[in-house]
Amino acid sequence: MIGKSLVEFYFSAQDRERFAQTLMREKALTGFEVKYRRRDGQPVWVLTNANYFVDAEDGGVLEGTLIDITDRKRAEEQLREAKEIAERANRAKSAFLANMSHEIRTPMNGILGMAGLLLEDNLDPRQRSRAKTVRDSAEALLAILNDILDLSKMEASKLELEKQPFDLRNLVEGVADLMAVKAQEKGVELLAFIEPDVSTELCGDSSRLRQVLVNLTGNAVKFTSAGEVSIRVKQAGAGDPARIRFEVKDTGVGISEDKRHLLFQPFSQVDSSTARQYGGTGLGLSIVRMLVELMGGEVGVRSEEGKGSEFWFTVPVERQLAVERPRSLSLAGWQILVVDANPASRGLIMELMALWKAGAEQAGDVETALDALRSAADRPFDAILVDLQMPGLDCERFPALVHRALQAERTAVVLMVPLSQAGDAERWRRLGFAGHVGKPVKQGELGTCLASILGYGPAPARSGPKRRKSPTDRAARAQIRLLVVEDNSVNQEVALGILENLGYRADVAADGAGALNALGRQDYDLVLMDCQLPGMDGYETSRLIRKPETPVRNHDIPVVATTANAMSGDREKCLAAGMNGYLSKPLRADTLEQAIEEWTCGPRAAIEPSLPPPLPETVSTAAGFDREGLLERVMGNRELACRIVRGFVKDMPGQIALLAQAVSEGDSKQVRLLAHSIKGAAASVGGLDMRQAAWKLEQQGSAGDLTTAADALPELSASFESVRPLMERFCHEDPATL
Repeated sequence: MIGKSLVEFYFSAQDRERFAQTLMREKALTGFEVKYRRRDGQPVWVLTNANYFVDAEDGGVLEGTLIDITDRKRAEEQLREAKEIAERANRAKSAFLANMSHEIRTPMNGILGMAGLLLEDNLDPRQRSRAKTVRDSAEALLAILNDILDLSKMEASKLELEKQPFDLRNLVEGVADLMAVKAQEKGVELLAFIEPDVSTELCGDSSRLRQVLVNLTGNAVKFTSAGEVSIRVKQAGAGDPARIRFEVKDTGVGISEDKRHLLFQPFSQVDSSTARQYGGTGLGLSIVRMLVELMGGEVGVRSEEGKGSEFWFTVPVERQLAVERPRSLSLAGWQILVVDANPASRGLIMELMALWKAGAEQAGDVETALDALRSAADRPFDAILVDLQMPGLDCERFPALVHRALQAERTAVVLMVPLSQAGDAERWRRLGFAGHVGKPVKQGELGTCLASILGYGPAPARSGPKRRKSPTDRAARAQIRLLVVEDNSVNQEVALGILENLGYRADVAADGAGALNALGRQDYDLVLMDCQLPGMDGYETSRLIRKPETPVRNHDIPVVATTANAMSGDREKCLAAGMNGYLSKPLRADTLEQAIEEWTCGPRAAIEPSLPPPLPETVSTAAGFDREGLLERVMGNRELACRIVRGFVKDMPGQIALLAQAVSEGDSKQVRLLAHSIKGAAASVGGLDMRQAAWKLEQQGSAGDLTTAADALPELSASFESVRPLMERFCHEDPATL
């Protein structure tokens, strides 16, 4: 290098000029990459750091360092070349897979066709089984090939979307029908609902949209063994009709947070072990993501392990031009009862009833439905929708039970049946059903069925229900004094709240001794007596009220039992104890009002019980919180209902703890009393699962079976922890938003 000029080392004049101009402009260079020439003429890449300054003695001075980076630049070039080769290979692979998948489909269709023809022949059972295995295996293989074909087309950028008019409702309900048979075989409820503000006459690629929805719904059914799978379509945002959101929600196994990142990746699965429970290629969700993004949308998931998942996606849509939305069906004025054990299914049908402006009530079991029918005797329901798969439903006797309960023949009973039985119309007609619809319930089918039975418009004007004239006005009721004998604070609150709404004054006694003391201090017009009281029960208290030697001011005072039991012989037991009759728990305002009027103003005849038999152990109740029933019992007084619910939530942990203590101490009598109290309180506030669990514990306490009772305690605790957030939410809801 000695004796040579710096300019001789640049590989090219262009490199020298670029270096010089940059240095003169910047005066300093850091990390500047440039090519120099070695002695043998080969290029060498260097990383240059340089400064240029003017010295008074030496003039212009350039100082700097040069670092050889030739190996790094060579590696970068090799990496770039490898990347280009890999991309070309990937495109070639995708094209190859697309072509091969297409070629393999042709013979596969031949296998499927021949297997189908074989199954139509007269085969013996063994041959039929083998032919069916061939067909099922070919269908499974074809599904895998279709996935590979779609993925390959999208990776090779060869998939194009169509744009054709289609009906969104037909698409969604068709997917629901397609998945319904598999879901119903597993005992899983499948629901589909399109919110009323969503336009259904659209333009786009309906086949690809259906493919996404089938994939997500099929996964939901596959990973759900109990509960329900629901498809819901809504606007993606308020006032944004140009984008719609699809939600597929299930109550299945759920996905842990550390595995969710695998969901939308090709050839990856949450459970990739060879012994995994669920099959599949791991392509479905990656295809879903690619298709949704190709349509200009986005996809996501919310999930909790053990509690289920919700997959959602949004897509932009285009409405069909010059298409008027049909006018919504009106069932205004008609009264309809919805009977379905599944809360989600019941809720969806109630949404449809609200959309059609029908007056509707719901029941989660057969006994509750019959009780609702008896209570509506003055204004019978016009139609009843009942699920064929209701626990305890005898479909051959149900229409007759309805007409007997109403003492009228005009109420139409419509049966909701699984899709596999929807074609048996003649059988349902012979059994007395006015019509039937398939499940999953479709808005158009249900609306057409109800409209054909009831009419396509508002109900005709009718005279109002014949109300029994009350012999007392509110001012007169204020003079009537009642005594409520009840140990449970929640039931006390319910009874006092209803009586206050009805205009009566009432005092409370928490046990039999307190009742006798109160009746000895002042006069009352009626006693409402709980039968299961701590210490001295309601039967013994009533006997003492009737005895002349006790310090009760009026030994003939009417005593009406309030009980959650209605077993055979209970009426005779109440009368033998000196009671005049009994009412059911949970208390209802109408039956309570009737009893008070009859025993304070009307004829003195023993009233008949109005409580249906307690739910047997084999009958399942509707899960959750019967808020409508609670509001009905307190005559729509939401403030009172919230007060009762808050008291229940506050009091119940202590009650369950006392019950657990009684079980551990082997005190079967205390177990029976505490379980009875919890059962009554749960019934009053609408805790249906808790009522059932407490009823079991009460029976076990009566039988002295505390081993089984210890096993049943977790069910009671779990049902309370399940219903607590629903009750707390109810108390915090703004009624104006409901």
